[in-house]
Amino acid sequence: MEKRGKLRGFINSFWYCGKLSWKAAPFYTLLQLLFKSVQAILPVAVVWLTKEILNCLMNHDKRSGGMLQGLFCLLLLVYILQAVSRHVINYLDGMQRDVIIHYIESIIAQKAAAMDVEYYDNPKYYDIFENVKRNSHVMAGVIDNCMMCIGFAVSVISCICFLKEVLPFYAALIMIATIPVAVSQHRYTRKIYRWGLEHTTSERRKGYLYGVLTERSYAQTVRLFGIGDYFTEKYELLWKKLFEKKRNIIRKKLVWNLLFSIMPEIILICATVSISRNVLAGKNTIGDFSLCLGLIAQLTGVLHGLVSAVMNVYENNLKVEYFMSFDRFRLNKIVSGNKMLETPVKIEFQNVSFQYPGTREYVLKNISFCLEPCKKLCIVGENGSGKSTLLKLLLRFYEVSEGTVYLNDLPIKEYDVNSLRTAFSCFFQNSPNFAFTIKENIRLGEYDMPAEDCDERERHALRLAGADGFVDRLSHKENTYITKIYEEDGMELSGGQSQKVALARMFYKRASVLLLDEPTAALDPKGEHELFESLKRECSGQSVIFISHRLSNVFLADEIMVLENGKICAQGKHEELLRSCMLYKQLYDYQADKYL
Repeated sequence: MEKRGKLRGFINSFWYCGKLSWKAAPFYTLLQLLFKSVQAILPVAVVWLTKEILNCLMNHDKRSGGMLQGLFCLLLLVYILQAVSRHVINYLDGMQRDVIIHYIESIIAQKAAAMDVEYYDNPKYYDIFENVKRNSHVMAGVIDNCMMCIGFAVSVISCICFLKEVLPFYAALIMIATIPVAVSQHRYTRKIYRWGLEHTTSERRKGYLYGVLTERSYAQTVRLFGIGDYFTEKYELLWKKLFEKKRNIIRKKLVWNLLFSIMPEIILICATVSISRNVLAGKNTIGDFSLCLGLIAQLTGVLHGLVSAVMNVYENNLKVEYFMSFDRFRLNKIVSGNKMLETPVKIEFQNVSFQYPGTREYVLKNISFCLEPCKKLCIVGENGSGKSTLLKLLLRFYEVSEGTVYLNDLPIKEYDVNSLRTAFSCFFQNSPNFAFTIKENIRLGEYDMPAEDCDERERHALRLAGADGFVDRLSHKENTYITKIYEEDGMELSGGQSQKVALARMFYKRASVLLLDEPTAALDPKGEHELFESLKRECSGQSVIFISHRLSNVFLADEIMVLENGKICAQGKHEELLRSCMLYKQLYDYQADKYL
């Protein structure tokens, strides 16, 4: 039953790759099948024509002269077809591979863009996603091996059709002799596969260490502490340990495959002796000898190629299954409602608790509060108290584990997700900028805004974020590229400048509610002051929820909420909390003492 299941899995993978190739590149797939089939038959045609030429030469009568000319012309035509098909197949291989890789990467990109954020936090699904993303080029190789299997199969059938008339016994022996090679390949393929599964964690660690050594984000820290050699040594030790274990398996595979590969060569010699005796006895011609020798040699090579191609498909069966699993992903666990969220927005949490997928610990526990439209709420608390998570639940990046979030007195699940998110504009402390112009980065906040409103809205957003000063000093102003990925004269922004651009993108979007997660983390005191003055002056018609560790900014808030270990420990205004909440007073005193 297990073998049947594996065979069925192999057939399913083979069939899936064929369908994928047809969907991605039907024209190239069709031509590949045609030319590979032709290429598979041509060597057999060469052997057959050689046989006929030898027989004509042996007869050497007057009538054979014209026949020889015809045979040589046919042989020339076959050689030309071989050369043409070889170059055409090389061209088709390259074109088909590029189209398939693009098709696969497009599917991955589209699905990734549509996936709920939860998938990135779920190890089961994220591992599949990472495997698929890493193996898009492997899939193109598997499809190529499937094409090769078809070509080799055509060649095998052609050889057998000719051999069965002359040496049927040896043709059968050659076929049988390939079975031990296939069994050996299959056995050690399974061993290598199991080895890979057992060492997934070590491979991941090795990949992480390689990333630490090569990625830009770690470059300064590695050099600052002089720890490059430390990480290099850890990487080398881990690689050596993995390599030695894998090498032992591959060595055994090599020894057994070499032993089993000798069997077809022995059969070839036996067949040669047998046909030689027939020639000497007058049962066969010299042409038959050439035909049999050529076909058996051809069959031996083609069978090895077929076994190798089949095993390559089998070895990559797991990667194909990963892609098949990813293809079947239900991308959205968060079910969208059908109601449109109207503004302004009233926000209410009722007994909301939340656990991240795959974890047991509650990040938020029994959270209840209400924020009326156009009011300002400041959330404070120590790191890990659940502040950022609360904002993510508002945006429905995740579903609450318990309780209900209400917007305008309706459960959040009843609203269309896109309509809901349109009502919010957000800045998270890890909000990235993109390697485009500053203008494009800002306008991504609402990229479908009418053209006549864009310029005025952009300048307004730059001013609110405090970014207009440094942008106006740039030689290309807002048309300056961020980083040098797209343009060589692109600019590397400082942390504060980058944060201001991200804030400008938030302000650019016309939203009823602003969500700010540590919006001043990288700003200097002047920038921080200007930002909160802008929020106070310009955003009176919007609701604002902001997270801040700097309690000097709470002057903006109509109410302050203090989180501790995922629970609300106090709510109120600044003066009230100083008297009633020990945690808030401690947080305030830690900062205030520095200025007193």
